[in-house]
Amino acid sequence: MNANSSFLARLLTVLVLIACVMSDGPAYAQAAKQIVKVKKYATAGVLELGGSASLEMRTAVVAGSTASKSSTTLEAAPYIGYFVTDGFVLGLRPLGFSFEQPPTGSEVIKINTYFAPGYNFDTQSNVYPYVEGLVGYTSVSKPDLKGISYGGSVGIKMLLPNRGIVNLSVKYVMETLNPSGASTRNGENILSAAFGYSVWF
Repeated sequence: MNANSSFLARLLTVLVLIACVMSDGPAYAQAAKQIVKVKKYATAGVLELGGSASLEMRTAVVAGSTASKSSTTLEAAPYIGYFVTDGFVLGLRPLGFSFEQPPTGSEVIKINTYFAPGYNFDTQSNVYPYVEGLVGYTSVSKPDLKGISYGGSVGIKMLLPNRGIVNLSVKYVMETLNPSGASTRNGENILSAAFGYSVWF
């Protein structure tokens, strides 16, 4: 008799617990949705990692005067971006490099790093137009040339499955490459078209 009473008491306890869980079902479901909520691209907290390759048209600037002819070259650069608010990203393009062959002299390697804040426009689709500012530092080791560079870019980002992003853009940059003691700007004005790929988290 005591054994039967103990069994019935346990069974009643289990039934009461099941009833409580079922009565709070909507609350548990809502909590589960919050836990598994999928983050959307270009919203606060999103991290973007990738890089791009650019075909550049470069026009030399010597002592403040712009040359009449231009040359073309390729540049590659990595990219890191973090969205501090919806749409607004703080980006960095570190250690972009290009190989150039001046009209006279040997081939040189040019390295630049840009701080790249930007804004991505949410079109409620998988396409995000964006604008981006560029402020950074450019240097060449031989000869020793360096300076502050600035410009901007506009483009579109197209979201792919599995959090991939294809990026197409046009960029204009004014690079400064002054020797020590220069009083006027030397460097290059650069117009480029770029293709990039990145992933976001």
